[in-house]
Amino acid sequence: MKKIYISTLFLAFAIGCQTDLDVKAQDESSRDVVLATKLGVKSYVTGLYGLAQQEGAFGGVPQLLGDWQSDNIAFKGTFPTLQEIRDYTTISTNGNVASIWQDHYEIITQANTVINKAYLTPDVDFSMDERDQAVGEAKFMRALAYFQLNCLFAQPIQTVGAGGLSVPLITKHISSVSEIGLRNTPRATVGEVYAQIEADLLDAISKIKDFNRTRANVGAAKALLARVYLYQDKFAQAADYANQTINSGKFEFASDYNFYDNKDSKEHIFNLVNLSNDSQSGSNENGPSVSFSTLTNSSANGGRGDCPFSASLNATFENSGDLRYTLKRRDIEKAGIPFYTTKYNDGLNQSSDYSVIRISEMYLIRAEANLRAGTVIGDTPVNDVNKIRDVQIFLIWQL
Repeated sequence: MKKIYISTLFLAFAIGCQTDLDVKAQDESSRDVVLATKLGVKSYVTGLYGLAQQEGAFGGVPQLLGDWQSDNIAFKGTFPTLQEIRDYTTISTNGNVASIWQDHYEIITQANTVINKAYLTPDVDFSMDERDQAVGEAKFMRALAYFQLNCLFAQPIQTVGAGGLSVPLITKHISSVSEIGLRNTPRATVGEVYAQIEADLLDAISKIKDFNRTRANVGAAKALLARVYLYQDKFAQAADYANQTINSGKFEFASDYNFYDNKDSKEHIFNLVNLSNDSQSGSNENGPSVSFSTLTNSSANGGRGDCPFSASLNATFENSGDLRYTLKRRDIEKAGIPFYTTKYNDGLNQSSDYSVIRISEMYLIRAEANLRAGTVIGDTPVNDVNKIRDVQIFLIWQL
């Protein structure tokens, strides 16, 4: 996907900078011209996916945080900011954390513009269905960004309750320098952020009509809603929306492990596509420019080789005699640990895609939600888990 950047007043800039000017920003005049047409609004929507590719959003660091800190991979790089994250010694000036914050709020800021402006566009050729589609996609992307921010910057609702602090909740369009003032916006509560996410996704479900697994779609909104409900222990709703996604008929288990390189695989509910001419560096002025493709590939494969599998993960697969490990490992040495994931195999051009939501997860969500609620929505937990097991056995024999 070609990355499209639209001039916006980035929230991180608004939070970090002081200004006494009360003038209409030049960017706003240009933005009004762009948003006066159907094509302009649609370009803003397409730009949301470009912003999502950034390393601090869905292109690198957040996706690897859990792997670093759970010992799935052994971070061997020299970036001090990433070493801090690995070692749980992160300080407030950490550049990669700043990039995570900024990259997410860039998505949110642009989504807010689409949501607040699409119905005001004077273009008579811009039908109501097209406006709904644009707003629906923007609301999905805003919900996705807020969900990941909530996971990264707030404690679980089970720990702090709905009143625990999360991140600033910004839903208005920033129209001029004089309106910024957002550096003083207080943190919303976990409950407030979840409520906004739920509202955005429910509205997206009602508005999105087009289906494209590489863009926001109804199945993706329902799937993300299932995940959101599960994270709040709302098990009946989680099972229901996972079940709706499964029964939509648009998604199915992959027949082989090559689905990671196949943007059209029915395994993907929402797949963020990267092309070789895209950049995932994002706001790397805050820290080193990294992406999952760069970090998880050896230098021989165009990457940095910073994130090989950990010794403990290697041992787990070796001890079980798992054929997925035996037949699919990549034997390239780095820092004494030879194996890297092959999911993101283009370390040179960074064109590997990121599967944000997969159908396999919906079976797991339905199984867990039904088990914990004592319900049987769609199928029994045992049957759902066995379906995934059966698929894995089939895939192993295809290696």
